[in-house]
Amino acid sequence: MRAKRIVKSIDATVATGKRAPAKFTIENISVTGAKMQGPLTLKLKERVSIVFFDDKERIEVQADVVRVDTADLLTDEIAVAFVEPSAEVTAKIAAMVDKAVDKEIDDDSAQPALPDEEDTADVVIQIDPLTGEPVRPDD
Repeated sequence: MRAKRIVKSIDATVATGKRAPAKFTIENISVTGAKMQGPLTLKLKERVSIVFFDDKERIEVQADVVRVDTADLLTDEIAVAFVEPSAEVTAKIAAMVDKAVDKEIDDDSAQPALPDEEDTADVVIQIDPLTGEPVRPDD
């Protein structure tokens, strides 16, 4: 079962290897991982250290990059899976997720809800054969 995930814009710092840490934005997060965006080019399966704050409380977690999408030359979108976070870190993230339940991402949220049949009506649009423009009924 997929962990509860919330949409929340969180400033974070991502570090890996000998490269200087970079500012990233966490776009959504769960106790198992996060989707992030930032300027540091990362590779699939690369281990990173992520530091962010929730209510002035510092949270640091190690993660593996599980997806990379280069949106443009300056920004990468990545998904990370947290690697063996401590019970304390897991509890902090779980509390943050629980506080923001109203912003939870449902698996069905990617698909817009279809209206009920009684809420829909057939619409007929007439096209003027000379101009190719729609004809309004009040014209």
